[in-house]
Amino acid sequence: MRLWMFQRRLTAFVTSDIESLKETGTRLLELETEYRTNITVEGLADTVVLTGRCDRVEKEGTLVRVVDYKSGGYFSPRSGDGIPAEVPDLHLLAEGEYKKALARVTASLKGFQLYAYMLMLQEKDQISPENLLADYVFLRETDEKNRRVPVFKSSLSQEDRCEQIRRFRLHLDALIRDIFLRTEFLPMPNESHCQYCPFRTPCGNI
Repeated sequence: MRLWMFQRRLTAFVTSDIESLKETGTRLLELETEYRTNITVEGLADTVVLTGRCDRVEKEGTLVRVVDYKSGGYFSPRSGDGIPAEVPDLHLLAEGEYKKALARVTASLKGFQLYAYMLMLQEKDQISPENLLADYVFLRETDEKNRRVPVFKSSLSQEDRCEQIRRFRLHLDALIRDIFLRTEFLPMPNESHCQYCPFRTPCGNI
């Protein structure tokens, strides 16, 4: 029964996706593509390598869109007020303030993965930020309006989208400086932060 339901949903999704591509004149550029680019971060002597596997890149007119498929539950890909302009110097903060600031950054960067892919496209293929878009596709979502959700609100202007990408880069640089410049490692009190942390075994949060 589960296999039958999966096949039906997959068939319906692919059929709808193909029709949407035809209607909008969208072209698929890449699927399951490895990305790798070097970025320069202020305060660090060496460049930092960003890597990732992007599920899908497509082009609609002059716009290039990165798409990531999610097999888990639905989540909102953006914070209510967008990415804030204020960027904390995380690596300079004491433990108490650091954890509060990091929580605020985490809440503001819900679309982190797709912003990172947009940054890689911008650096690697010299695509200007005003031509970049990003969507999550929630494969389990039964409600059509929540299945494909853009990182940017539809009401955002081209200038506002560029500003959000610029702000993301500032926050990303702050996170990277925290990794390389903080003199002591501060374990988080909550295991939900630890899934991708390379220090989780010596820290004890496993």
